Parts: sequence; structure tokens; C-alpha cells
Amino acid sequence: MPTAELPVDCLQRWLRDNALQGLLIPSSDEYQNEYVPACARRLHWATGFSGSAGRALVLQDSAALFVDGRYTAQARQQVPVGRIEVLGHQPEVLEQWLDTHLEPDSVVGFDPQLQTLAEVKTLRKQLCGVKSRLSALPANPIDELWCQRPDAVATPVALYPLEYAGTSSAEKRSGLGNRMAELGLDYYLATAPEEVAWLLNIRAWDLATVPVPLSYALLARSGEVQWFIEAERVPPLVESGDHFGDGVAVQPPAAVASVLDGLGAGSVIGLNLKRTPYYLAQRIDKLGGLIDTDLVEMEKAKKNPREIYGALAAQKHDCLAVIKFLSWLETTVAERSLTELDAADKITRIRRECAAFLGVSFEPISASGPNSALAHYRVSERTNRVLNDEAIYLIDSGGQYYGGTTDITRTVALYTPSRQQKRAYTLVLKGHIALAMCRFPAGTSGSQLDVLARQHLWQQGMDYGHGTGHGVGSYLSVHEGPAAIRPAPSATPLCEGMILSNEPGYYEEGSYGIRIENLVVVKKSALDGFLEFDTISHVPMDHRLLDFSLLTEQEKGWLKRYHCEIKTRFPPELDDVEKQWLADAIEPFISC
Repeated sequence: MPTAELPVDCLQRWLRDNALQGLLIPSSDEYQNEYVPACARRLHWATGFSGSAGRALVLQDSAALFVDGRYTAQARQQVPVGRIEVLGHQPEVLEQWLDTHLEPDSVVGFDPQLQTLAEVKTLRKQLCGVKSRLSALPANPIDELWCQRPDAVATPVALYPLEYAGTSSAEKRSGLGNRMAELGLDYYLATAPEEVAWLLNIRAWDLATVPVPLSYALLARSGEVQWFIEAERVPPLVESGDHFGDGVAVQPPAAVASVLDGLGAGSVIGLNLKRTPYYLAQRIDKLGGLIDTDLVEMEKAKKNPREIYGALAAQKHDCLAVIKFLSWLETTVAERSLTELDAADKITRIRRECAAFLGVSFEPISASGPNSALAHYRVSERTNRVLNDEAIYLIDSGGQYYGGTTDITRTVALYTPSRQQKRAYTLVLKGHIALAMCRFPAGTSGSQLDVLARQHLWQQGMDYGHGTGHGVGSYLSVHEGPAAIRPAPSATPLCEGMILSNEPGYYEEGSYGIRIENLVVVKKSALDGFLEFDTISHVPMDHRLLDFSLLTEQEKGWLKRYHCEIKTRFPPELDDVEKQWLADAIEPFISC
């Protein structure tokens, strides 16, 4: 029986037919989104890898997938065995692979809508090192070869009320105009859909889990905006002067290139290069006035009081759902067999019981045993495991609500954990508490704090391969820049009003994984010139996984205060079974 042709086979045949030696395939889309629409999941189609970050290089007779440490084990499980190598994402790894597999004078094609200017410059330098070159393609061959490719989604645009946004679009644009004048900018090109949604106080559901319309916007220093989106999606909104104020004009999406070309030499244009496709960035670069800035992203990250209020309301809804889920899980797993898919479906159904729930903020990571060792695991029919077979279960999930976006992870023991598992959980929790309790001078970056969450693991020769914290949007993306808590050096300061995750972990490949995640908001400290974190997620830790003898009195005090707070928040909304579960879950921490 003939073997079915794989997508990588189709691509290699296309390369031979078109006299190209290679094709670069990133995970990103035309907006450099992390979570891309189904029609843009080209890397998944080509390789089988479903993670949100990675890139592949397909040559005529070989192929490799390059991913970071979060996805190594997952990628090895998903790519076709013997057809696609799985390698690290470090620059030297790609350079070594190119040197081994690519002949001199080769040409590697790329889609200029899917790469950033910095990525293209780096790739050109790497290919030059093996006497080869990069070539922009007029069309992406995957779009031609992908049979039954999903259609693009373009949903109606909705106004985001001022009671949740806190600041009007006109006020935001006026304030940004002042900052643009200080920076010497004539224009700012917003290419990240979240920036456009925040700037104009609009939302839509073009992405499955991020409530944004896929669009660009060009902001002038005067506060006027040219918004590049299909006109039929927004006619009623253009006339909503009370919402937008003056100076918002809708342009066809295809017009963005010609509008930029028409700005003329001498125009100084700011943009976030990390989120701008090459074909637009190189146009601006040729004008000679490109300035890389996170101007809008930074303002968006600093939540105003109304946004903080909305985040707290969303947290209350969401944490109640997680408490109900954990009570259901413990009760049900003792009565019958449960799978990862059962649990993922259940936590979403419980969230849907809340009238304020609008959708998930990402697909739940429901992971048992060895699957929990994959930091960004996505359950499928093929990988689905029975929860009853393993001691450790990890659930990482979140929701979208008017006013807030949530993200929370709990690792629980369904059966008696091993001594090693309890030790690992305790070390992770100690790091979580250290970060939650820290005070730091204004101007401190997340990279300066990351070690606090890793210190106890490091002392035992342990670590984890992902960042400790990411920013979280306000009814926007669950992963928000520019601030983060991770080892990579960063000059971006943590500022009052930012919401971030606190999620250290530990992963024993092939055995189990542990992660504990709450969201925190940056607030002023009582100490002048200092900031601190306020934890806004309230769901019990698992005392069965904790070795209390390894905790200091200060750590026990934090746990006691944290669980007393939970005790006062939720009992009225719980049924009798759930109230008893919560009481049992909290008591060991209050009496420790």
C-alpha cells in the first residue's frame, strides 16, 4: 500500500519545481500574532507541530524544526519521525544546520508578510555565512498547496464601553500625540491588533481566544487615525463620534502600503519592530525615518483604575469557576475514570455558567503524568490520557470577561504523590511566594526579579525552561508585552498598573510537571520610591503536594494570609459539597 504524501513532501517537490533550495516557515501570521487564526497555521500544516512558537526550514532533501525549550518534547512527539529534525532555537544551532545541509549559492525563500525586519536581517547574515541568500516570495506556496485550508475569519467590530476602558479613544490618541512629539515622531504605525483594539476602544473575535479585529492603524501626531480594515465591518462605528471623537478614517486593508509610500521622505515613523511584518517595515526603513518604539504597547500595559477594577471582577468570576472545577475533579475522579479531554471540557463548561464569561483566553492545558512535563501541552484525541492513572494533574486555563483577561495554573495530587514530587512542588511554591512578596525600586525590570522564583530550585540543581511571568491584557491577549519576568536581559521597567503572571515550574521529562500560576498587579509600596505585587488570583494550593517542613515561618505566614483571603471571598456562591471541599483545602494552610 503506498504511503500517504506528507505536507513536507509537497513542499520539497514544490522547491524542486521552482528551483529554490529552501523555504522558511515561521509560526507567526501577517500580524506577528502568537495565537494565529486557523487559516494562518502554516507551520502546523507543514510539520504537525501545534505549539505557538517555532520555525521550520524545509530544503529539497531535508527539513528541521527549531523550537525553544518549552516545546522540545512536544515537537518530537508531533513531527513525522525521520522526516523533520527537532532542534533548539539558538542562532548557532541554525547556523550549524545550514552549514551541514545547505549547498553554497543556494536560495531560501520566505514570505515577507510573516517575518520581521530584524528576523530577515539576521537570516540574511546567517545565510551569507554559508554563501547563500534569502529571497522574498511574491506568494506563499503553502497557501496554494494546503488543501481544505480554513477560511479567514472577519467578525463584526464592537465598541468597547468607556466604563471598562476607563479612558476614551480621543484621550488616548491625544496623550500619545504628546509623547510622539517628545520622541520626534510624525506617525506611529500600530501593526499589533491588540494595540489597535486598545487605541480605538474596540473589540472583535477574528482570533479564537483574543478579542481583536485583525487590522492596522496609522496614528498621526495630531491624533488622527487611518484605520485599515474592511469598511463593511465598521460603518455604524465610524459615525459614533461620541465613542471615537474626530479624526478616525477607515481605509481598505490593502491600502496600507500605498499610504506609507505616500508619506514621503523625511517623515519620522514609529513602530514596534517585533510586531511589524518585513514588507511594511522595509518600506518605512527606505524613507529613512524609522524609530523602533513600544510607545503604544507600554501605555496599554499600564492599566488605569477602571481596568484594574475590571480585572479584579474578572478574577472573582474566574477563580470561583476554578474552585468549582477542583471540587468536581476530586469528587469525580474517585467515582469514575476521567480523561484530560473530559477535564478540559468541564472547566470551560463551568466558566460558561457565568453570565460575564465571553470565551477562553487560550485553550486549556489539561495534562496528566508525562504530559504535564510538556510546559505548553495541548491535549488531543491522540495524546489524551486517563487522569486516574497518574498522581499528578496540571490544569492551566483562563477566560475572557468584559473588563479582564485571566490565566491561572494549579497542579494537584489525585493520589499520594512521591517524595520527589512533593519536594519539587514545595520548591516551586517557595519561589512563587518569594516573587509574590518582593518589593523593588521603581525602574526595576522583570529580568532583575526572575531569579527570586528560581533560587530554591537552583540550590538543588533544578530549573525550568520558560519565563516566570508575562504581561496580561485587559480583555485582550493573555500574553502582553512589553514587560515580562524572565532571565533574558530587559530594560523595560515594571510599572504601576501592569498585570503579570507569577508562574514558576518544574518539569521531569517523561514523568510529571509542576507549575503554580497566579496573576499579580504592580502597585505602589508603602516605602517611598518602591513598588510591589498584589496577588489577584485566589484559588487554594494543594497541601497534599507540600512538604511543610521545608517552609520558613515567613512563607507559612504568606500561605496563611492567602488562604484566609480565599475563605472570606467565595463560600456564598458555592454549594454544600463545594464549600466542604474548599474548607478542607484551606484548613491545613490556616493551621500550619
